[in-house]
Amino acid sequence: MRTLCIFFMIIGGFFGAACAQAFVVDLNPEEADQIGGVVRADDLAVNDIAYIHPSNLCERDGRLYLPSSASLSDAEETISFFVKFTMQPSKRLVGELIPPKKPGEFDEEDVFSIIGTLADVGGWFAPTFCDELQRTTKRSLDFYPVISIDGHTSLRSLTDDLRSRSFTFSK
Repeated sequence: MRTLCIFFMIIGGFFGAACAQAFVVDLNPEEADQIGGVVRADDLAVNDIAYIHPSNLCERDGRLYLPSSASLSDAEETISFFVKFTMQPSKRLVGELIPPKKPGEFDEEDVFSIIGTLADVGGWFAPTFCDELQRTTKRSLDFYPVISIDGHTSLRSLTDDLRSRSFTFSK
């Protein structure tokens, strides 16, 4: 019994020392953003334009939202689909799907991938659920509704439109 107690004291001391020597996270997310010059969705004013990857969207009750914590870009991506969003009054977003600028570097699967991303059918880039995102972040989040993408207000009509477009695919 004494040996067992000594063993647990040694193990406890080891883990206690390891925790005491762990790297300290002494910046909150907002401070880190400010230092890094990161622009987030909550920085957008009416008529501001930003580009995001569709995987930054989240879903709640079958509708798409952009979380206020989403990192934004002010330039179009050249190798992936992006959504160009314009902030509307009342923090609502209107989007335009931007295909890659290098058309020879994507194929038909990429078109279906964007549909799958928005539909949350799984995979690396599927949007998360907004409530799950709120639970797992240290930030206080707002969620800005996506009103339309390419003038469409539902994934079904956007999907039909995407499937009918003529894209130049790689061989």
